[in-house]
Amino acid sequence: MTEPKKLRALHLNSGNMLGGVESVLLTFAEFANTCPAFQQEFALAFDGRFADSLRAAGATVHILPEAQLRNPVSVRRSRAVLGEVLSAGKFDFAISHSTWAQVVYAPAIRRKSVPLIFWMHNNFDGHWLQKLASRNAPDFVICNSEFTRSTLKDVYPKTPSHVIYNPVKAATVPPSARKSLRRELNVGPETVVILMASRMEAWKGHVNLIRAAEKIESQKEWVVWIAGAPQTPKEKGYVSSLHAEVDRLQLAEKVHFLGHRNDVPALMRAADIYCQPNAEPEPFGVVFVEALQAGVPIVTFEMGGAREILTESSGMLVDPGDIDALAKALARAVDQASLRARLGEQGPARARELCDPAQQIRRVLEVLRERQR
Repeated sequence: MTEPKKLRALHLNSGNMLGGVESVLLTFAEFANTCPAFQQEFALAFDGRFADSLRAAGATVHILPEAQLRNPVSVRRSRAVLGEVLSAGKFDFAISHSTWAQVVYAPAIRRKSVPLIFWMHNNFDGHWLQKLASRNAPDFVICNSEFTRSTLKDVYPKTPSHVIYNPVKAATVPPSARKSLRRELNVGPETVVILMASRMEAWKGHVNLIRAAEKIESQKEWVVWIAGAPQTPKEKGYVSSLHAEVDRLQLAEKVHFLGHRNDVPALMRAADIYCQPNAEPEPFGVVFVEALQAGVPIVTFEMGGAREILTESSGMLVDPGDIDALAKALARAVDQASLRARLGEQGPARARELCDPAQQIRRVLEVLRERQR
């Protein structure tokens, strides 16, 4: 029996940030050997930590000249080098992973007659970059949730699409991590820990969690851990406002800012509840899947990707923006260890069903092969 022809794809991303998109791309690289028929390489406009992570995973990384939209010369230079990479690599598809990449590189991809896939990691919300990106429609769109797909029509109304949930790697954490981390962070074994770990951006909803914490009514000991550090000047100002809100509500003994952490999977296992009450819908929510993998019950607002990821058996969903309802749900989870155990028990199986990396990479290959027919 003849083996199916291998398919070659080039992933395009800026490379100068670390977030959900980069986590997905790194998972592609780390699990590439589970699907040898899908040959993937990466092209980035910025070298640095993310590029090093891809290289460490064994991926081929092409560094393009840095491109800044306010500098047309830099864009043309970066496009020219991408054209050389596309010609040399004989790729079957180019996959852009942001509207920025779509704006910068779609014209160069078109000139090389390489089919262009847009991986939609975020919902379209009217940002000016999306308006620029609308001038270069892709051949096909992969959406990371039904929620993001529901906004596709706002920019690419005629482009066919398919939903594929993000691949999410399950971390290996030693059983001793829970006890040692809680000791490090001065939390006793009986204290219930509510964790939030995300980029320090306002739409993630940190302030909603802080205001809900002020309303939690429980006789049990509990604390909130907020993990994450600002990566931009705007985020620094936001973090300062969060500290001010904690001081205003006199929650300094209850809400602890952990800063940047490289051990979020271990933090998940040291926590008892994961709560990320977004101010705006989460396009997908890799962190929710990570909490499921860790067997940690989730409390969040019922919107965006969370509605697709969570079921009644693995999480608690409350009406968006309802701080009182959020506080009551958190208090219930704090008070009832049996509830936390029941919800957490269902998490790992749900995470595998939705986001097993080997399974999701094969699905991408199948969808792309279908596009070739």
